[in-house]
Amino acid sequence: MSSRQGPLPVPEGRDGEHGFVRILQWPAERSAMADLVESRIPRLLVVEAGAEPPVGADCCQDWMWKDGGEAELRLRLRQLALRALDHGRCRPYLDPLGILHVGLRSIPLPPKEQALVSVLLERFNEAVRRVDLVRAAWPDGINSDNTLAQRLSKLRSRLSWVGLEIILLPGNRYSLRAKLAGDGDGPAQTCGGFEDALQH
Repeated sequence: MSSRQGPLPVPEGRDGEHGFVRILQWPAERSAMADLVESRIPRLLVVEAGAEPPVGADCCQDWMWKDGGEAELRLRLRQLALRALDHGRCRPYLDPLGILHVGLRSIPLPPKEQALVSVLLERFNEAVRRVDLVRAAWPDGINSDNTLAQRLSKLRSRLSWVGLEIILLPGNRYSLRAKLAGDGDGPAQTCGGFEDALQH
């Protein structure tokens, strides 16, 4: 394995605020760790020579020595991404253009579905009241009780492709969650193209 001096190259699109795998220089960027852990964003720590590597954490975290080389960087990014997706630990986000990103997949959403998803994402894995969904997408109210159900049905089909599902809970409440591995089109199946993405 070849090694290289200086900062390791970061694959395009993966070091921004909403990138799929965030790369941190350790310990120089230690202060950014808490927010990433809380947000469950997959993170790879590139450790300076002589520094103490971090311990513990969760399936969303891995580390390597700074002089480990580009090949090791790509391998660890791939392993970290697959592990995080398989465990359903990648928090999705909706960008300003109305595109929903989940891991390496993304899908554009119509305005009404953007409004619904925004509310569900604010309480990801938690219960959201039906009335809150209606208010978000239809501030002036809806004429039929079937309106929300029909829109959610279409939204469920879209979300399935990116490994998410909307669960109906008792009391007219809903929850947006990542599908578990083995549940059809779950997060573990959204990994297609990861190696290609790293190589381009």
